[in-house]
Amino acid sequence: MKKTLASLLFLATALPLSAAAGTYTLAQFSGPGIGVIPWGPGAGAPRRNVVRGIEPHSEVWRVGNITASVKSDATLSLSADGLLIASGDEIGTNRPNIPFQAVLTCVNVPGAYYQSSDATYMADASGKLVIRGKLSAFDHGIPIQFPSVCQKPVLLIYTFDFNTWVAAANPLP
Repeated sequence: MKKTLASLLFLATALPLSAAAGTYTLAQFSGPGIGVIPWGPGAGAPRRNVVRGIEPHSEVWRVGNITASVKSDATLSLSADGLLIASGDEIGTNRPNIPFQAVLTCVNVPGAYYQSSDATYMADASGKLVIRGKLSAFDHGIPIQFPSVCQKPVLLIYTFDFNTWVAAANPLP
């Protein structure tokens, strides 16, 4: 009887822990976002502001707060405020009908990109952007398995039609 009771108590405590361990937070981002500035200082000449192989948009963009979470099952939840062009004749707008996606990169998986390829998302006139969906995993265009660990995560908002990044999220420690 004692063995049965001990076994039942073990199962009652172990099952919830194993179920909870199935999906976990792989990366979290929160706080003021970073808008793209296409050119940065270089040795002697300006250089393109390429982030982990992803080209910057040709115009300066600004973004307010970005909150995002990536789960181990590749589920992405992202909310950004104030995603607007910050230069040129269209300053203060987000140029309607630009489709956006998100892309996650991890320094421990070089060349791999995890992008929200299930759909594109539009920002409203104030620059509010919400992305909810699954990330697809690619390494130089070849489908790969989603990582179980993401070291030094970078989450970029990019334009689907230009394949350039316009904003980055700040990772939480």
